[in-house]
Amino acid sequence: MGCMSSRVVGKGKCPKCGRVGSVVLKEISGRVYVYFKHGRDWCYVGPLDRVNLSGLVVELSASPYHGITTKLGLAIKDLVYRLRRKLLRYVLIEILAIILIVMGIALTASIALAVLGMSGSLVMESSEEYLVRQGDVIIINPKSNNKLSTVEIRCQGCSFRVGDKKVLVKEPSPNCLLVTLCRLNKTYVNTDLFPSSSTTHTVVKTKESLVVLIESVKGNNSRVEIRMTTHSSDEVDLITSITVLLPGFLIVGLLVWVGVRLLRWARR
Repeated sequence: MGCMSSRVVGKGKCPKCGRVGSVVLKEISGRVYVYFKHGRDWCYVGPLDRVNLSGLVVELSASPYHGITTKLGLAIKDLVYRLRRKLLRYVLIEILAIILIVMGIALTASIALAVLGMSGSLVMESSEEYLVRQGDVIIINPKSNNKLSTVEIRCQGCSFRVGDKKVLVKEPSPNCLLVTLCRLNKTYVNTDLFPSSSTTHTVVKTKESLVVLIESVKGNNSRVEIRMTTHSSDEVDLITSITVLLPGFLIVGLLVWVGVRLLRWARR
């Protein structure tokens, strides 16, 4: 058994029996314990680090005991320091856990947007309407290379023929290379190579540029309306999108899992 020393630090009301007595600190094997002494009777209160000593002591002992009170102050200071370090560590871990969870949520949103972008199919590119005369030529250039486009052509008070630009245009016009819709001089076009049938409305799905020849008009207000919708070149289905982005999903899952585990541990 280790050596034992005791000191009276003041007077107070015993939480065990309710009587007034002397507050005694006993140091046993390096640990300090709190007792109340009532004459020859003793009441054990508990270890110093688990007792609210300031709530028990009503009157401090005189100056001969300043050594033990100093030691008591140091012991309490050390206890508070250790508790603060522990709490601070838990707080920092909790903050780290929340950051990991938030990062996981943000990455999840980014991946979801990427999946929608990969599996999305329709993007409206343009819609134009022109007043036309007989013999007018209009070139339709899809904006994106290797993209499947749906081109709808509707003629009001007129009819037209439509064909492939590569076949019909003799030489490219510099003014029509970088724009989606462009009027072209008829002299650039091999009109004899156009399909023989004419129409007032058609829908064409193509990756290539088209040429529209206005064959006939009725009146001065004839007009042609051209709508072009661009599709993904090779539409990616949802399963393919998820497969491509699987590493991202794994990282997100790991971040959220670690964050939740740390948060639970810090709040125990």
